[in-house]
Amino acid sequence: MRTRRIATVLAVAVLVPLLSGCALLAHLPGATTEPEEPVGPLGIGSCLDGMIGADSDRDAVVSCEVPHLFEVTAVEEWPGMEDLLADASGADAAWYDVPDDEGYIDWSSKACMQAAQRMIGIADVAVGDLEAGDMWLRVMGPYNVDMSLASRQAFVDGDHRTVCSLAWYFDNQTPQRSDGSFADLMKPGVDSDRRECWDSDTYVVPCARPHAIQAMLGFDGLIAFGDDLVKRVADGDASDDDWTTVDDFCEEVLYQALPATSNPDNLYYYGETAFGTGWDEYEDTIDPDLPYPFACLLLPEEDGQLLTGDVFDGDAAVDPASGSGNA
Repeated sequence: MRTRRIATVLAVAVLVPLLSGCALLAHLPGATTEPEEPVGPLGIGSCLDGMIGADSDRDAVVSCEVPHLFEVTAVEEWPGMEDLLADASGADAAWYDVPDDEGYIDWSSKACMQAAQRMIGIADVAVGDLEAGDMWLRVMGPYNVDMSLASRQAFVDGDHRTVCSLAWYFDNQTPQRSDGSFADLMKPGVDSDRRECWDSDTYVVPCARPHAIQAMLGFDGLIAFGDDLVKRVADGDASDDDWTTVDDFCEEVLYQALPATSNPDNLYYYGETAFGTGWDEYEDTIDPDLPYPFACLLLPEEDGQLLTGDVFDGDAAVDPASGSGNA
């Protein structure tokens, strides 16, 4: 791999942020899908074909052989749940309080992201002392992390667990039905519209079509690089050495995360900022409680060249019809 810096894509947008769709809205009313006949108990790998508001309906367990909305990655209980239940005036009140508790939000966000990493197969990636869960590492693509509580009555009856799941999302952020497991996300054969490829204007296109860039991995730059570098990037004052640090970080995570089927060797790699909460709300000061997302990207050697195919599949190649000035 070789690196180059392309300033023209500094503001490129990653449509799916590090952790989005963490609705925690299990108690809000909303339209639900008509689930198939329930199949078996709820657990890791279960598939759910129902919604309550924006979240998965844990009672809508269906066979994973049929189209479905969500795939369960973890079923866990927040360690602080007993204390909150003791402090609240009954389980009914606690059910309303849990989604707003900062301790619960922090725990459930990280627990569900780590569960997604385990399902996809990137949980073991580490750079120095930073593990995948620390850096909020994710494989880029139009999917989302969901976490949901039980229904109000089930919670009152004693089900205080959080269900973590993954769902495919598209431009309108509406969950879409899909076949196949998220455990296959980094394996060959995944539909090209479930990857994150961009044309030369940074619009998302299927990787089967000619494209300028394939976004591979995303992570929280504040955790990876610290306040000083992130602030210089936010202020537009990042040096070549700063960007080399970002590029080297991407090289390290790509080297560990990419499957043997991938073919990145003849492409340039580089790290870049991605739109997200931290950048959007930046006003001269870095907020330590917000993520500042970066993305690791792969692109052809020459300006104006386009790619076809998917790096994960190992069939990414320069489109012979493209060239300098034709992108």
